[in-house]
Amino acid sequence: MQWFKKDPLSNIAIRYKLPLSFIFLYLIVFGIGGYLIVNSVYSTLDNEILTRLKSESLAQATLFDKRLEMLLRRAEDFSSDGFIRARSTTLTRYPSGSSNKKIKQQLQTHLRVNKLPLIAEFADLQI
Repeated sequence: MQWFKKDPLSNIAIRYKLPLSFIFLYLIVFGIGGYLIVNSVYSTLDNEILTRLKSESLAQATLFDKRLEMLLRRAEDFSSDGFIRARSTTLTRYPSGSSNKKIKQQLQTHLRVNKLPLIAEFADLQI
């Protein structure tokens, strides 16, 4: 008993069988080869893009952290200013004093002239 015939495509003429088999073979070879080439190119490109994104995001995060650290130091410097502390203490101790308007004016002038030009983030600062 034979399981397979010698030629399973014996019903198709040889003039069709040969070109179709070459076409099928080329499609398989080019399909597998193209898939492997495209995967190798894109995987390398994807890895390079991800590496670049990681380094850029790390650099941006570092810059952001340094900026926040600088703002913290500026805020500490701002809070250690004796003129501001003395005037704000006077204003809170004597809220209905007669010289409050002059003290407020001095404080506003000091902040506008000495503090605001140093750093733009203090624009809406309130004491």
